[in-house]
Amino acid sequence: MKGKKPRASVSAEVFGEWNKKGQFEAKVFEKTAETAASLKELLRKCFMFRYLSFKEMKVVIAAMEKQEALAGE
Repeated sequence: MKGKKPRASVSAEVFGEWNKKGQFEAKVFEKTAETAASLKELLRKCFMFRYLSFKEMKVVIAAMEKQEALAGE
């Protein structure tokens, strides 16, 4: 990173008449109320998720899927 200049701009997808934005539907993975509460508590500690509204947080938590991994993966 030494000697590199900071990025000058950021680009994002543009939606308009020629590129219509589709209806977004997040995936939903069932989980217990206890698991959802635990995830919410953990996400509130992370700066990326800390200020989500109640509705937004519900969508994020519902879309999380449990993944099993072996030690070191």
